[in-house]
Amino acid sequence: MKPSFDSFIASFPTNRVTQHSSFAKHIYDEIIWDDDVRIKFVEASENGRPALSACAKQIEDYCLNDPTCDLDLSNDTVKQTIGRMVKTAMLPFGYTTTNKSRLSLELHLQFFVTAMNYEYTGGETQKVVKQIVDC
Repeated sequence: MKPSFDSFIASFPTNRVTQHSSFAKHIYDEIIWDDDVRIKFVEASENGRPALSACAKQIEDYCLNDPTCDLDLSNDTVKQTIGRMVKTAMLPFGYTTTNKSRLSLELHLQFFVTAMNYEYTGGETQKVVKQIVDC
């Protein structure tokens, strides 16, 4: 079950840095918790890449392409909060953080340099199901 943006903000003291940001709320609700993005988080994790690599470029583009962006991606606390958003979205799949690693230079990112890797540890309440069916 997806925690609300407000409950996410209340879950860790420094998350408050994004509390009044409409862009942070959009990133949380529409990017981080998007089903396709969450599936890509799991796939990235299964392939030894940081989960954030699945949407870091999308987040940066969203903020950089709108002059009204109210989120400072150069702020380390903001980036850590986005990382905690990913962690929150991975927990229902039974994944927890292991270590931090560099994001691929091929992503051509301006702000995100490192992110957490995840491993399956169990206790999931959701799962990704892939299947082939005949038409």
